[in-house]
Amino acid sequence: MRHASLLQWSPYSVGDLGLFDDIDPSAQALSEAPVVSLSAGETLEPSRSGEPLLIIPIQGTLVVSNGEITASFERGALVGVSEVLLGMASAASVSADTDAVLLLIDRNRLDQLVELSAHFSHVLAKVLLGSHPGREVGLELAGAGCPSLDDDVPAHVECVVLVRLINREAMQLCHGHVAVRHAMEGLESAVRQSIRPLDLCVTLPTGECVIGLDGDMLAASIVANRLISRASRVVVFGDMHIPLPHLQVVVGIAPSKQAATFREAVNHARDSALQASRAGATVGGALA
Repeated sequence: MRHASLLQWSPYSVGDLGLFDDIDPSAQALSEAPVVSLSAGETLEPSRSGEPLLIIPIQGTLVVSNGEITASFERGALVGVSEVLLGMASAASVSADTDAVLLLIDRNRLDQLVELSAHFSHVLAKVLLGSHPGREVGLELAGAGCPSLDDDVPAHVECVVLVRLINREAMQLCHGHVAVRHAMEGLESAVRQSIRPLDLCVTLPTGECVIGLDGDMLAASIVANRLISRASRVVVFGDMHIPLPHLQVVVGIAPSKQAATFREAVNHARDSALQASRAGATVGGALA
């Protein structure tokens, strides 16, 4: 395997791959990603740390085999998404079918790219949905992919974050259901911008947004404060295009590992939100 150093120092470009369309090519998260080249038939060596990598061919064709199934991946494909996001080592071998150049992305860099690019996040979500049929991975709040509330908490979910729109009823009474719908759309957009592709997300019939977070309580507190900040900047217009009061939200967070079901974890997060609301706070939970 021949190292071609960093992307910014190589002669290769990823601008036409359709993956990073909304990222500045000079952004550190992208420009400092390592690039390697393989000769035809050569196998990609595991990373020195043993950490799984997202592999993106930017030239040539890759062949991935687990001993039973062999698949080919062309330029611009994403290889190893699930392994990187779930932190799983893969027993599959990756080799070059033709001379190939590969962009290698570890979990930390992947998180940075997700923060920078809504488009890249959406591509990741599509790949994951293909790998895990029926699972919503956090970019749409439709509810279809969230586990049933009576199911076990998904293995990768460490915390549950519940978001309530405090002034929803007042907005309904004063401005009607159309204004409430626009407010919920704005809240859901704020939530989408505050989470990562693997985070489960659903809007309950109560209007509460629930996030199953792939992160600990500290990460949940950071997400909570981030989405509160984003929600406060949402502008909703009523009749005559007059801006309505800003969204007022309260967030409850709770660890999920001890919960018997996803419903129980959601109820714990709801209790935290209610306690915070009564106390005049915006975030309730162990680290709030």
